[in-house]
Amino acid sequence: MQRFQYFCPECGSPLFTTGEGAEALEWGIRWGSIRQRRALAPKRQIWCRSAVPWIDQIGTLPGNPAD
Repeated sequence: MQRFQYFCPECGSPLFTTGEGAEALEWGIRWGSIRQRRALAPKRQIWCRSAVPWIDQIGTLPGNPAD
């Protein structure tokens, strides 16, 4: 399957990806390229087979609220 990648015409940053045919109905947004992160809820996960075993426990780690 072929994937298409789209970039910002001004700075060249990757913005999103999509496939072809039926796959073109799904878009992968580069999370760092959007400001409305709080308004976008995840709909599904991908690459689950290669996920590290501790990924589901990351929410329990302490963090810095300013980050």
